[in-house]
Amino acid sequence: MANTKQKSSFKREAIKRSKNTPKIIHEYQGGKLVKETKVGFKKPVNDPVNNPSHYTDSKFEVIDILQDKMTEDEFRGFLKGNVLKYVMRADKKEKPKEDFRKASWYLNKLIENTKETL
Repeated sequence: MANTKQKSSFKREAIKRSKNTPKIIHEYQGGKLVKETKVGFKKPVNDPVNNPSHYTDSKFEVIDILQDKMTEDEFRGFLKGNVLKYVMRADKKEKPKEDFRKASWYLNKLIENTKETL
């Protein structure tokens, strides 16, 4: 079966100067700019839930690259898997609340990336 993966839209970080400089996210559909979003100041580097330093040490955040390279279904599956992973192992960790917060972060991202159906 041929790979029929298609992306009808994508986001690209256009400007990222420093930790204290706002950035602009451009969203494209069909090669045309459809939305420009100014994002506030970057979250602290030492935030292990919302902005873990081991995922933000390059020009683009890993989650944004994954979303760009996966189909919508693949990306939602990835998010669901991470929700389960963090919930199921939280009570086995020294900081269970941190894992529950990570699960919540992925669940919120899943909600953002889920379309309502009738």
